[in-house]
Amino acid sequence: MAQEKVILFNLLNQEKGQIMKTILDQFGVDVIGIENKDLNQTVGYLFGIHGFKKAERDYKKTREEEILVFHGFSQEQMELVLDVFQGAKIPFIPYKAMTTSQNIEMPFHDFLDKVKEEYESRILHTGK
Repeated sequence: MAQEKVILFNLLNQEKGQIMKTILDQFGVDVIGIENKDLNQTVGYLFGIHGFKKAERDYKKTREEEILVFHGFSQEQMELVLDVFQGAKIPFIPYKAMTTSQNIEMPFHDFLDKVKEEYESRILHTGK
């Protein structure tokens, strides 16, 4: 299996992000912190996946959302990590996702928009 990795966007500069990093380090998970300038890069490039090239331009806007992106995890592994975060009293982060063969090719800013849209649609339709 691929080495498990997690992208933390807009989190590492906060206490909750540092707690997440400590927990993930204990699980042997690589933690990747990205910044606004990185949002034009593909998800695959940000995870260091072979074959993904660096985008020429940096992202020029500022995004405030917080997101966790899991790569190389099974659904059960991701749920275990999220349960540990909840047990550690880390405040809820609404935007979470796993990489797929489709979303790995997306620029991260488009990926973030898609995750937000799916979350908001789910909340609207299910209340969860």
